[in-house]
Amino acid sequence: MFNIRREFIQWEDGLVEVIKSCSSHRVKDANGLKTLLECDVVLRKNETTYICRKVSEAELVEDEVNELPN
Repeated sequence: MFNIRREFIQWEDGLVEVIKSCSSHRVKDANGLKTLLECDVVLRKNETTYICRKVSEAELVEDEVNELPN
């Protein structure tokens, strides 16, 4: 079995999921990379660029309990 590691960053009033991170000096076209990966946020910290997707808030759709038949 293997684990899938997901990374999230607190940004503005919500969370973004990191899709790709790499050294900033390797990124020549951040907007092109953002489009290619279907992301909507590019963040930079120190020497790292993060290509991210905004995480939408969960919304309660139904507030009822269905009972299982006997």
